[in-house]
Amino acid sequence: MFENREIIGIDHGNRNMKTAGTVFSAAVQPVQTKPDSLENILEYQNRFYYIGGQVPVMERVDKTENEDYYLLTLAALAKELKCRNRTCANVKMGAALPPRRFQFQKEGFRKYLFKTKELHFRYEGIHYHVTLENVYVFMQGHVVIHGRLFHKISEQSVRTGASHGEGRNHACLPGRCGQCCDWKRRGYLPVCSGHPDDSGIQ
Repeated sequence: MFENREIIGIDHGNRNMKTAGTVFSAAVQPVQTKPDSLENILEYQNRFYYIGGQVPVMERVDKTENEDYYLLTLAALAKELKCRNRTCANVKMGAALPPRRFQFQKEGFRKYLFKTKELHFRYEGIHYHVTLENVYVFMQGHVVIHGRLFHKISEQSVRTGASHGEGRNHACLPGRCGQCCDWKRRGYLPVCSGHPDDSGIQ
């Protein structure tokens, strides 16, 4: 049942998008026609977008104000699934907001990311089919999803972290990122050995 399930944390930073296995510029540019080279090209709803390029310099206070971060999310899903040798998956996605914006933006951000559950798109010419099972929005710095929340997958605890901006952009899975372990030692990221605090999840 869980063979095709993935837990993915995405960091929607002001300058870079990050997942456990990828980092790329948080820039998206519409392309009028299908280009000859499909490198960095996202195709969604019969439209084409160039992903990456010049790093944005302006902070996005509200990342739901247009479709840019939604399209960047699709690209992040594709890049991370490619790292995991998958093109089709049921995904539980984690995201986060800075503490000072969490209370006011959490519901809108979750709705923005979860507006379409069955996703079909192409990235660099490869078709991806993603079924979003749920989207969890956390307060930055408290981004821990315990495996028991997802039916104790493979009898192991699974954690995924994501933060959005504020100079500490990061997304990781255990055993795959030494920086995360270093940050936990410094106290920036909490370590959870049980169920997450529901007050920080939407």
